[in-house]
Amino acid sequence: MHKNNTRTKFFLCFTDQLSDEYQNLLESIIDEIIENEKHEYQPPFIGYAGMTPEKYEKIESIYDGI
Repeated sequence: MHKNNTRTKFFLCFTDQLSDEYQNLLESIIDEIIENEKHEYQPPFIGYAGMTPEKYEKIESIYDGI
């Protein structure tokens, strides 16, 4: 996705049946997206059950370009 210069949008939602390891991986990806102020690619929306409302709102606003 980092090399996606065409501005393709990805919207990924996961069920609550995630392993702790996979949930931690998603969390680190989300944190990386939120921490970067400039993106050279269209950041994906990533959501999963158990995600904090604050992170959900931040990743949603980045995805929507707000």
